[in-house]
Amino acid sequence: MIMMAQYPPVVWVNRAVANQQRRMTKAILNCAATHGLATLDTFPRLATEPKPHHLYGATHMNSRGNLVIASLLTAVMPTLLDGPSRCGGHEKP
Repeated sequence: MIMMAQYPPVVWVNRAVANQQRRMTKAILNCAATHGLATLDTFPRLATEPKPHHLYGATHMNSRGNLVIASLLTAVMPTLLDGPSRCGGHEKP
């Protein structure tokens, strides 16, 4: 099982919301990892995009956003399958 954190599009246009979402997400991913779940934070990857808010429709990822997430998951899957780990800005426990 993989706990994957995704974010609402507002995080890319509102720094206060982004900070709040990142704090909550970090706590949840840390808790999941503590309980043996593999985790993936998508924020670091999406933050590399010039306009990450363009990866969304109204509230969900559009087809390009889904492709970015699928590519990220494919790239980190071997690491995640090695055992409980935290990817996307987190250290392995």
